[in-house]
Amino acid sequence: SILGVQLLSIQTDSMYPFMNAGDLAIDFDIQSQDKSFLRPKDIITYWTVIEGKRVLNTHRIENIYNGGGYLSR
Repeated sequence: SILGVQLLSIQTDSMYPFMNAGDLAIDFDIQSQDKSFLRPKDIITYWTVIEGKRVLNTHRIENIYNGGGYLSR
């Protein structure tokens, strides 16, 4: 990360047709705890666990559910 900006490589075709495996994504760190500006169709990168490993995952927000203190997609 340089000045809050990170380049990420898309690893799979799960974002097709918007993004393809091998494309670069420019990721900006959101320092605010207030995520109310996020909207469906925004693309976000978040930490998750896949096959027992903590990894970054990039996906488009489909809808937003306020689960009593946390947001989920």
